[in-house]
Amino acid sequence: MLTHSTTDIANDLSSYFPRLICVCSSSGTIHLLQVKMDDVEKPQKGSRVHEFARLDLPGDIFSSPVMIGGRIFVGCRDDYVHCIAIDAESLAGECDDDDDDDDDDE
Repeated sequence: MLTHSTTDIANDLSSYFPRLICVCSSSGTIHLLQVKMDDVEKPQKGSRVHEFARLDLPGDIFSSPVMIGGRIFVGCRDDYVHCIAIDAESLAGECDDDDDDDDDDE
């Protein structure tokens, strides 16, 4: 017998996380881009989009990334579906930092 349950997924992180874009290359690299949406009506110096993080997986990526609940899910040719957690504290620090340097690479 099959049972079906309905679960409501609430996105309570939407107000905490800034706008993020996940771009995957077929060669196995995941790029996480941050889009600053504050002060949309005010012109800003520089770009509103910058690379927040980059990760190289051990194989080619063959699926589109899915971002939900502060995590990225993506299929890789190493026969695994990878789940990458986004560090909310680091992201909050990046949002407060107006400098566009990449000195905090881990």
